[in-house]
Amino acid sequence: MKRRLVALAGACALALFSVLTALAAPRKPVNVAGTWQLILAGMASRPLTLVFTQNGASLKGTMGKDAKGGTPITGTVDGDKVAFATPTPPPGGKSIVEKFSAQISGDTMTGTVEVIGKGFTGLQSFMNMDKYEPWTAKRQK
Repeated sequence: MKRRLVALAGACALALFSVLTALAAPRKPVNVAGTWQLILAGMASRPLTLVFTQNGASLKGTMGKDAKGGTPITGTVDGDKVAFATPTPPPGGKSIVEKFSAQISGDTMTGTVEVIGKGFTGLQSFMNMDKYEPWTAKRQK
């Protein structure tokens, strides 16, 4: 009886270890390379263009009015989740960073952007934004 309990406990421990290892392992990143049109909810739905290049889980690219360039962005993809940031040159030379995070489903990203930096409160009021602003992006084909 004692042997069976020890064997059962060992099997349970092995099963638990296998599950925890699978959960902790990095997930294969979804491919987000290409051009996306982003709409920020609080900015009168003004579209922005994201252009991503991807190397595994690493992202680089630009965000601007069109696909010809704009502010540099860097980020990561973990499974179906994406995170990227862009330093924004604000009026008056105050440092502001926009941190985007989203869930990817097919050709759509849905998430929030957090704007961080000195002078953000005034900019936030001027642009009618919350600290965490919702956004969506659609892949352009």
